[in-house]
Amino acid sequence: MGKVPRKVAEYATVIYLWFKALFASNLLASIRDD
Repeated sequence: MGKVPRKVAEYATVIYLWFKALFASNLLASIRDD
């Protein structure tokens, strides 16, 4: 496996955290709507 450029790793981390936060907020919203 080649070395992953720092910028790519940073973007991947940001996108991963963003999706995680989005999923968590959607989950909370669905629980509150019940």
